[in-house]
Amino acid sequence: LQVNKFKFEDGYMGDLSLVGDWQEEEKAVRLQGVINDKEYTSIIKGIVSPANDSINLQVTADGTRLDFLNYMINSFVSSVDMRAYGDIGIRGKLSSINLYGDLKTVGELKINSTNTTYNLYGEDTLHLTHNRIGFDNFRIYDHRNNKGIINGSVDHQSLKNFSCNFNINAN
Repeated sequence: LQVNKFKFEDGYMGDLSLVGDWQEEEKAVRLQGVINDKEYTSIIKGIVSPANDSINLQVTADGTRLDFLNYMINSFVSSVDMRAYGDIGIRGKLSSINLYGDLKTVGELKINSTNTTYNLYGEDTLHLTHNRIGFDNFRIYDHRNNKGIINGSVDHQSLKNFSCNFNINAN
């Protein structure tokens, strides 16, 4: 499968190449793929089993675009231009998928409540756990390089019904 200009939740990811191999014994499709976005690459490996109503994918992010966060946290952030580095697990029932892992992020985002665009330099880690994306002492910087700290989370129900709970300390 080849999808040029692949999008997830209306966020551009890159060009997707995916190969599937049916595993009769497991009643599952073993997937291997890559998302290319210029010099950035994301590797995808794992299994999707419609018979067992399950997904278990591993994504290695090496500069993966996070544009899809614009959809997920648009009540808190008005523009996300970030890239991620790290390993993510996409697991669960097909009707209740969750993300697991840790990601370093680089880029910028605009926080609506402060009407300010902040930079992220890959210093801190997003923690993806069951129904939660956690920000723990997450450092952000404004255009004058003043530091702020974000603590909180984006909570969800299997990547639906998003809510945000943040405390921002902007110096």
